[in-house]
Amino acid sequence: MKLSKKLSIFTFLLLLSVLFLAPVKANAATVGQQLTTPEEDWQRIDDSDPKIIYNGLWKKETDGSVVNAWKGTAIYCQGGSSVSLSFKFYGTKLRIIGNLYHNKRSDNIVIIDGVTETFSEYSTTSTWQPLVYEKKDLELGIHTVTIKPSPDMLTSQYLMLDAFDIDKSGYLIDFYQAPNLSAISGDAKITLNWDAVEGASNYIIKRSTVTGGPYETVGTSTTNLFTDTSLTNGIKYFYIVVPVVSGVERTSSNKASATPTADTNPDYIGNYATLVTTMTNGGIKEYSLPILDIDKFITWYDNKSDGTGKSYYTFNKLSNIVPYLRIKEYISFDKISSFEVKEFNQ
Repeated sequence: MKLSKKLSIFTFLLLLSVLFLAPVKANAATVGQQLTTPEEDWQRIDDSDPKIIYNGLWKKETDGSVVNAWKGTAIYCQGGSSVSLSFKFYGTKLRIIGNLYHNKRSDNIVIIDGVTETFSEYSTTSTWQPLVYEKKDLELGIHTVTIKPSPDMLTSQYLMLDAFDIDKSGYLIDFYQAPNLSAISGDAKITLNWDAVEGASNYIIKRSTVTGGPYETVGTSTTNLFTDTSLTNGIKYFYIVVPVVSGVERTSSNKASATPTADTNPDYIGNYATLVTTMTNGGIKEYSLPILDIDKFITWYDNKSDGTGKSYYTFNKLSNIVPYLRIKEYISFDKISSFEVKEFNQ
């Protein structure tokens, strides 16, 4: 009997030791609890991360107590319908690290992938780095987060945000995705077209004649279309487009390139040709010209055959005979027996 009692007491004490000495379960923090470091399997993103997009009036907290914030920085707003922050992350869970105080709201808004919830920063005591919101068990993938102050917030109240915890293996993603840029060549010009970026007020167009840059700004556009003119035919140009959102340059587009070329007539294959004319007296004359000039000659010949136009055609030739600068040769229509066009690319 005594042995049985001793065993019962021993079993009870062993059970207590298991309960009290067992390690604390990971991810055991609860909303409202101070959480000065991210727990196991979490990582902390500071409010100053450049991938977080702030809209409206946000201010950096400068009160001396901000030294108790994560990395010594925090940001706050005092309400307004245009005030929000947004970011995208890859992962399955999210925590918001804020600030508790007696003048805070309990109906601040968080929207994850279009689903709206609220969270509170109200407390009778002041606490830095508290966990004010938690969402776990999201589907693994990219999630869009938007945080807004309560629509009823007074200017004497404020929403303060310190940091965000996400999966240890997760990461933030550029909120404004890089626009897809394409370039189409023309005669001494290149036309650019790209995907519109949500929220962009304008786009900066940058150009280089060397792949990889450096690039120089050659213009801006408020639409997703731009034509770069006065270019040199035959030179390859490289472009990138940078969207501007809320006054900040965002992720630039892919690199696109094109080479402007002179317009050609679809009736021709080459861009140059040698015009060989046989005269009625048996003489031969040859002129190597851009295909557009060849086409002008043929148009003149066809018109004159129909009884319209001048009786002669003028060929302009540069001269290297001193002192002549240029020689104009006039060919009479009735002196031409036949002609031949030999196309080629220059």
